Amino acid sequence: FQSNQQNLEDYLNNMKKTVEELREEGRPSAARSITRSLVLGQVSEDNKIEAGEAEIDEEIESMTASAAPGKKPELVKALNDPQMRHSIEHTIIARKTMKHLTDTAEANKSAKKTRSRSKKATDNAETENADKEEK
Repeated sequence: FQSNQQNLEDYLNNMKKTVEELREEGRPSAARSITRSLVLGQVSEDNKIEAGEAEIDEEIESMTASAAPGKKPELVKALNDPQMRHSIEHTIIARKTMKHLTDTAEANKSAKKTRSRSKKATDNAETENADKEEK
């Protein structure tokens, strides 16, 4: 709203919606977001996925790498605020948790393919043995 210099009331009038209608529209998305956050939190906790201080420092360095030289110290200072560091920590943990889930899914998919190939090979060998016995 602020980027368009528009307040909530003007937005609602333009969209011909009430605050309650806007809330109802946002409810499913909010529910998915909360569910995803809770699941990721539980997975990261169960798997002891953490972000250390060095990782947070690296992330801040990465975030500020392309900052204008005169603005970088100010940006680094802002990002080192305890609340910002905590937010960055959670972002890193979420990223690592998603990678863990992706890696796990890929490993399971690969294992399933291997089991399937092994079963086919076993089935083929059994069929060949049965064919030989019939002859």
